[in-house]
Amino acid sequence: MQGDKSGKTWKSRQDGLHQLAQGAFAVNRNIATHTDDEWPEQVAFEHLAVLSVVSRWADETDVISPPVRMRSSQEGLGGRARELTRGYH
Repeated sequence: MQGDKSGKTWKSRQDGLHQLAQGAFAVNRNIATHTDDEWPEQVAFEHLAVLSVVSRWADETDVISPPVRMRSSQEGLGGRARELTRGYH
């Protein structure tokens, strides 16, 4: 997405894209999967327009993968559980 990635506007647009995409796909999937209703042409075009916006904005994003971190045997749920229960023996 365009703009200053450290700014509030960029972060807000990124969050909005995430929410819009989730909602758009959930609505379309649920309608298509759980009903046999046919959409009026205008409604179908409106749904396509929303998906088009999501697609265009998604094309403008950068995919950022979290760094891979190796866990030692003392980390993870077991280590965290021991830490949380320390003193409750």
